[in-house]
Amino acid sequence: GTKVCENFIVLPQGGIINRPGSHVIKTIPNGTPSGVLAPFIFSTELSMLLRLDEFVLEVYSGDAVLVKSIETKYSWNEVGDVRWLQSADIMYFFHKDHPTYILKRYADDWTFTEVNFENGPFLDANSDKNHKLSLTGDILHSTVPMFDSVTWIGTLIKLEYNVKPKNERLVLEKTVKETETLYNFFGPFSITTTGNWAGTLVIERCDYEDWVGLPENEWEWTTVRTFESTAAIPANYTYTGSIDQYSTHFRLTYIGDSKVTIDWQFTGGMIIRIVKIKDILNETNAIVEIMDKITGDIEPTDAWAEGAFSIRSGFPSIGIFHQGRLVLAGTKKSPSTVWMSKSSSWNDFGISIPLVDSDAITATLASNQVNEIRGFASKNRLVIFTSGSIWAARGNEDIGLITPSSIVVTPSSSEDGIAFVDVIDVGPLSLYVQYHRKMIRSIGYDFSSDTYVSRDMSILSSHIFDEKNAVSMCHQQEPWGLVWCVLSDGTIATMTLQQEHQVTAWTRQNINAFAYSVCSMPGEEQDNVYLYTKRNGTYCIEKMARRIDRTNEHSVYMDGFGLAPTPVVSTLECLDWERPLNSGSSQGRVRDMSSVMVRVFRTCGMTAGVFTEGNSYPIL
Repeated sequence: GTKVCENFIVLPQGGIINRPGSHVIKTIPNGTPSGVLAPFIFSTELSMLLRLDEFVLEVYSGDAVLVKSIETKYSWNEVGDVRWLQSADIMYFFHKDHPTYILKRYADDWTFTEVNFENGPFLDANSDKNHKLSLTGDILHSTVPMFDSVTWIGTLIKLEYNVKPKNERLVLEKTVKETETLYNFFGPFSITTTGNWAGTLVIERCDYEDWVGLPENEWEWTTVRTFESTAAIPANYTYTGSIDQYSTHFRLTYIGDSKVTIDWQFTGGMIIRIVKIKDILNETNAIVEIMDKITGDIEPTDAWAEGAFSIRSGFPSIGIFHQGRLVLAGTKKSPSTVWMSKSSSWNDFGISIPLVDSDAITATLASNQVNEIRGFASKNRLVIFTSGSIWAARGNEDIGLITPSSIVVTPSSSEDGIAFVDVIDVGPLSLYVQYHRKMIRSIGYDFSSDTYVSRDMSILSSHIFDEKNAVSMCHQQEPWGLVWCVLSDGTIATMTLQQEHQVTAWTRQNINAFAYSVCSMPGEEQDNVYLYTKRNGTYCIEKMARRIDRTNEHSVYMDGFGLAPTPVVSTLECLDWERPLNSGSSQGRVRDMSSVMVRVFRTCGMTAGVFTEGNSYPIL
């Protein structure tokens, strides 16, 4: 029967309680409307408040004492699209137009640095057989013009070159001195003498760094074996080893009284090299940084792939931890692809040959539409939210772990898209803002259908979102189990949510200021809620007062206390009563009221009665 309920909180037990006010704990002289708040929660005893604004990231204590100010790359119109992901004392920051950064806390010091993802990930391999890349020293050469823009700078390139095995026989004749050079060994090898011979055979080795860039007469050789035979009798010697750096050469020098036969071979194998483009020389040549610390040139190969994260392709816009992996998604070029790091190695996206279960994983949603991935939830499965639908990724049916060979991604029963607002977890549920930002929905696992099912959490209060959108959400677990939702008109809606008791109730909050962002952090006895607002022309960080803080009773029920405070006025209106009739419809008919009963607790004062236009509520 409620018509208006403003500045009240609905209690899980069924009653309502007037909302405490807010305290201005920090004014921001250089603030902008794009500013957002984020919690940095190391533990329930140690939490910090982050304010991200144009080109700055500020770290505050819970009472808004500035701890650190850090310069960032995010302009005012990019800040609202930054997402973050925390684990212990590190926090990743994601934006589709910027490399991923990581905020680290070292005791009282803080750093903010770009993340260097190792060994990928990469886009699909090149499919043009005529487009080949080769590597000579630190120069990457393309047979087809491709480096047409500085956007290539910073891009990873993976080269694969299959070295074919060799098995040959060499005969060195009776001579005073004869030298033979064997080029480009790779993989396990052997050099074996056969037959009857008398003389001295010296084997020398020249690694890549000993010859690259030098004329052959200046190469540096190192003696690795010397074989001798004093008579022309069978003298069979073998030198074996394994070369893991391509472009290693051997030189055989023989002095003898009879010829010697030498069988030499190497098995070859797949060479995988990863480089990062540092500078563009022209459309077919670029200077690169060797990322895998392996030396050696690569002959022309059509087996190459471009890095998935770059200025050209975009960067991840969201991330989550799931089953010990860092999961990333939401690039401009591959909006519906998910990349998972190696197990327990968050920044490593390498794969092995052959694949092992701990290797990195790449999965693209098999859908008729290329909908952008905008959110994740880590449940018993990885829930993937896109702009058009919801998916779930799982692994092996027996153990449930996702591996490169067992990942299965299937759509859920929900076809609801998601807006680019953080997904928040409330117990077994995950709450998200629907694509058009006009409703809050939840998703949870349904055993009967073995899938994830979504439902509208604002169906009975949809008028709250009329002509306004949801822009920021957080969950305050204590004391009432509230979801705070900032709306595009600067007002706030709160939802009391107790899933185990099937309690869902919405109210509206008016703090007499324009709210932009909200977050919640653990505090003593209950969670604290922080708002980024504009009050009387001044940008502020405000902290919601707590009813348990009664040291200054007056301040608890004032909004903006500390900067032009205003009283919190809590309003409750009921739907029109109806006069009972013997026949016909009673809709819209006013009912006589002789008394009203209101149960209150610790109430300072109130008025109650029938509302009439232009008049206040009369006291009965």
